[in-house]
Amino acid sequence: MAIDEGGLARRLWFKFRDDSVFSLYTPFFVGLASATLHSETTFRHFISQDLHFLKAFVIAYELAEDCADDEDDKNGLRDLRKLAVGRLQIHDTFVREWGFEFPNEDTSKDIATTKYTDFLLATASGKIEGERSVLDKIATPFEKTKVAAYTLAALAPCMRLYAFISTEIQGIISLDQDSTHIYKSWIENYSSQVFEEIALQNEDMLDKLSVSLTGEELEIIEKLYHQAMKLQVDLLLLNQFLISNL
Repeated sequence: MAIDEGGLARRLWFKFRDDSVFSLYTPFFVGLASATLHSETTFRHFISQDLHFLKAFVIAYELAEDCADDEDDKNGLRDLRKLAVGRLQIHDTFVREWGFEFPNEDTSKDIATTKYTDFLLATASGKIEGERSVLDKIATPFEKTKVAAYTLAALAPCMRLYAFISTEIQGIISLDQDSTHIYKSWIENYSSQVFEEIALQNEDMLDKLSVSLTGEELEIIEKLYHQAMKLQVDLLLLNQFLISNL
């Protein structure tokens, strides 16, 4: 599935490029790329947060599906939800393949994750910028589509940033078959064509759901996208105090 280079999602990604580039200069990114994170603390904590993200994604996609008016859009959102459910179900398997185990205490949600998941679920519930749910003011099913679009604006940059970061690492280090890089499996997972397709599906859905929005509603989309991007970068910054051997 190809995304239109002139599509809304692509334009927003380039508009807020500074945030994604900034993420490449965080101590966490440098430690991830150079394999100098403390493997028993920082990285394990980082990947443990995926559980909370995926659980929030499943709920957000379901709420977005309820708001979509077009059957094709509903099907697309349902497919995205199924992908999130699938990744959630195999998360522990992936983690063990990466060589890590989670004690129960490591599964707690950190501050940055809480901020993002709260923001995402509030958006999916129609609560924009702390205000009362916009769903209370909507008169027709068609108007509810904008809430589905808002939800995708809060989701899409998360997928794209993960794909971007891992692909950038792939470009600066060698991860061939003989590589002993400790985070090789994680990097390959998020820089894979499979994950790229997931990112593209989210962006494509954002484009489709935004077609009928007004100028004012598109401004809200932009704000939500940027806020989601900043919250994702904050997640990388939060991990910097655990970095070792930089």
